[in-house]
Amino acid sequence: MKLKKWETITEKLELGNVVDIIKLDNNRPQIIKYKIETTKGIYLQKIYVDERLVPVHIDYLTSLSKTNLPVQKIITTKSFRFENRQSLLFEYVQGETFEEFTDDQFAEAAKVVARMHLFSEEYWSKLHGKNDSVSMGYIHNDVHPGNFVQSETLNLIDFDNVKNYLLVKDIASIIFYGTINKLDHLNSAKNFSRRILESYESVKKLKTADKKFIKPALAQIVMEAFVETGKEVHRRNISYSRAKKRYTLFEKLPRVNIF
Repeated sequence: MKLKKWETITEKLELGNVVDIIKLDNNRPQIIKYKIETTKGIYLQKIYVDERLVPVHIDYLTSLSKTNLPVQKIITTKSFRFENRQSLLFEYVQGETFEEFTDDQFAEAAKVVARMHLFSEEYWSKLHGKNDSVSMGYIHNDVHPGNFVQSETLNLIDFDNVKNYLLVKDIASIIFYGTINKLDHLNSAKNFSRRILESYESVKKLKTADKKFIKPALAQIVMEAFVETGKEVHRRNISYSRAKKRYTLFEKLPRVNIF
């Protein structure tokens, strides 16, 4: 693979000389990913085939990247053109990746998200004023095991869907992915959900209104999952029979009594 077009980027950003470029496997054809190894480090380039997917809140991601939180750092402070498409550069987080989590890993993930939310809420309040009734801020908006990498710590990656919203949606996302295989035993799902909230609150306390919004946020995630599953069937990524099994599980989620 010719390295010259990448060397222009790394020279401009003072990231060292390009050693190797690897195109990464990706289940999202709308985003092309390259692992860029240089003499100074390893980076992840995302090229947005669908430019609607370029993260909107890059200023927030830049500020988040200046913290010591275990999150993937953004390198470029604004998008740039590469092969006539919008592109961004991030650090490449090396470590163990996941398709599924144990309950202990979900609980640890809740703490990582809570730490991010502490920063997010403070950042949001400086721009919009403090909200005493409910916790608002910039959420990851796609919290699931596949967006974590285990290195020395558990790191949250892939902030393409970041948005300004109720913080509890990220918590509901953890509950969604953690309970989806426990729905034949509702007590087990309920106990898991409560453990996630306890883990989160060991870092950041929930307001009374936050707790009221968790179930509506969970219902919103279920609806999004219904829609996304339908798209996967249309693209023939999954069979209709597999989609039907998912729908059956999704319909059970509202019966989980979290509190």
